[in-house]
Amino acid sequence: MKISSIFNNIKSTIKEVIAFFKKKDVITFLFFLLFSFILWYMNTSSDDEIEKNYVIYTKYVGIPENIYIEEKLPDHIKYTLRGKRKELNKYKQSDTITINLSNYLSSEESKVNNKVDISFLEIINTFIAKKTSELTPTETQPLSFSSAFKILNTKNVPILLKENIKVESQYIFVDSIKIIPNNITILGPQSSLDTIQAIYVKPLHDTYNKSNKITSELIIPNPFVINTNNNVEISFLIDKSTEKSFDIPITLINVPENINIRTFPTSINIKFSVSIQNYNNVLPSMFEANIDYNTISNVSKTTQKVNIQYNSNIYITNLTSTPKEVEYVIETMQ
Repeated sequence: MKISSIFNNIKSTIKEVIAFFKKKDVITFLFFLLFSFILWYMNTSSDDEIEKNYVIYTKYVGIPENIYIEEKLPDHIKYTLRGKRKELNKYKQSDTITINLSNYLSSEESKVNNKVDISFLEIINTFIAKKTSELTPTETQPLSFSSAFKILNTKNVPILLKENIKVESQYIFVDSIKIIPNNITILGPQSSLDTIQAIYVKPLHDTYNKSNKITSELIIPNPFVINTNNNVEISFLIDKSTEKSFDIPITLINVPENINIRTFPTSINIKFSVSIQNYNNVLPSMFEANIDYNTISNVSKTTQKVNIQYNSNIYITNLTSTPKEVEYVIETMQ
């Protein structure tokens, strides 16, 4: 048989097969056959015992303020559930689990050893049992948690900047720098707590020319510890600066009734830098120039320094006065 005849036979057979499968009743039969197979597979496989992995994030409550747990508590738990496929497909995973540590910390064993022990497998078992009885946790990562803890005294102190934040020349803060939170509770021996007055933010080494919001770390000196996040948020508004000046009358305070004091001049000029945004908001009434009679100790001296007080939250800088000292005369009234 010639090769060309063989190819013609094969070609003819292929055409017949294609024509057969193009018949409507054959296509319908194949469709229902495939559909039946899928239903059969789903029905039989849904009863298969399988395992599936999940992740849940943890939130801890019930930790007394004076308890410091030395090891870091895990922020999530990986766990494996075993059960029928159809039950696992129905299971809706929660995003977070809240773990109350008060019972763990107050147990007799915990009090004796100053140690907290947590079985995450036991916690997940209880958690899943409340949702369904068809699924069983088989594994958690981590399986458990164990850490020593300390019972310490506490003190609430302000959070302050270690160094001033630097701005470029011709720029100035619009208002005061905000630190959130602005205070923190620290834990430590009482003798050490008595000596500390504030916790400081790590210095910011950049120089700024626009408003910003920055996350920075706290400097926690030994032997102090904290139970909260070590980060704070620092925010500030910056604007271009300009100069402004006022003449402020001199006020005399704490002067006895039988004494009269006259100053030369009777007012001083103050000059300062302020943001353009706040230029019109700074008023002479926000300043006070005074001389305290109780500070005039040397009666033979004829000049006295003038004290400047500024009573506003609006940020200014480079405050100067002219003159810094004024002449005065004390008169005794009969």
